[in-house]
Amino acid sequence: MELKGEDSNVEYKLFFSKDANKWLKTIVAFLNSGKGGKIYFGVDDKGNEKGLQYYAWEKRKTSNLNIDKIHFCDIANIEKCVDKTLIYIASKIKLMINPWLSNLYFSVKIHKKNPYIILIKIYPTKEIVYELKNTLGSESLVYERIGSQSILLRPKEIAILKNYRKNEIDFQLIPSQVDNLNFMQLREILKAHYHDYDKNPKFWKKFKEQKLTILKQKYLNYEAFLLSDENTTKIKINNFSKTETDAIPFGQSIIKNKCIFYYIFFLAKHLLFFTKDKIKDDLLLEIIYNIIIHNDYYHFGNNGPIIEIFDDHIQFLSYQKNALEKIQKRQSISWKYPNIVELFSYLNYQKRGNGISNIKKWYGEESISLDEISYLYIIYFKK
Repeated sequence: MELKGEDSNVEYKLFFSKDANKWLKTIVAFLNSGKGGKIYFGVDDKGNEKGLQYYAWEKRKTSNLNIDKIHFCDIANIEKCVDKTLIYIASKIKLMINPWLSNLYFSVKIHKKNPYIILIKIYPTKEIVYELKNTLGSESLVYERIGSQSILLRPKEIAILKNYRKNEIDFQLIPSQVDNLNFMQLREILKAHYHDYDKNPKFWKKFKEQKLTILKQKYLNYEAFLLSDENTTKIKINNFSKTETDAIPFGQSIIKNKCIFYYIFFLAKHLLFFTKDKIKDDLLLEIIYNIIIHNDYYHFGNNGPIIEIFDDHIQFLSYQKNALEKIQKRQSISWKYPNIVELFSYLNYQKRGNGISNIKKWYGEESISLDEISYLYIIYFKK
């Protein structure tokens, strides 16, 4: 697709500036326009696709370029550099924009490879005025899109915008009727829609034991988000085994556009067919719980959970929450305190994930592979 010039709904960025607010303000402006918009990274002002440039990590201290350190990485593995960039974008959006921005209202993905172009898409929103946290002061910053510019609003203009937007209605933003929603309450809601997936007592027993409670967000009806069939979450299942079912045929299957809990029910039901008497049921449910609940990057590129089924084993790949922030913190102190960083990494490994200890106990250290941003569970079947 040939890109045209910037306008009220499109903006181009050739790189990530050291000052992240230079692109975050565009997102806030798109949100406050109520119409959404797109930001392409790796594209110059005239719409020419130059591609994102990455540089060796060792050059970050000597470089005079006014670019964010996300551009410095292991350039021998450019795909991993791009994956980290996707996570960096999502982390900044979650950290710097108020109110908390639901995944329903933005997505981050690879638009094109060779050269790499990243696309942030902002979906139309209603009712709320969004703000950008001010790193230099106490008052947040409010922007609105006017033509191809993101304009900082004055207090009187903000009041006018808030008055206009309060007349809009978005059911996702209607306040919740309960302060907390626990999984037993959620189960009753889901029964009417997913009754076929209510037949596994171990599954619900596990949730009850976890005592996991979903807190009501101030600006978001989180129950509606979890139960929504309109989100774009997806899970890939690659079946390389000699067995297939109607639900999981040979080759690749993608389940998407369902509520998040549908995925848990689906996997708990259909993966048991492949793993019955080959691995512990409790172990399977432990892993399913971890890859769905603790995976944080459904929307960003292809970073949803990936499951691969083989004749002698099954493996699960998911992505850690707040991974990039942890990497950056570790890198920032690694030069001065390498021994502390090594100890921190060891302690962090020992307590990762709710189900890690049980999986290691049952299958040993070799069953779990960890890198900076992902978990890979590899479970071999009993013979």
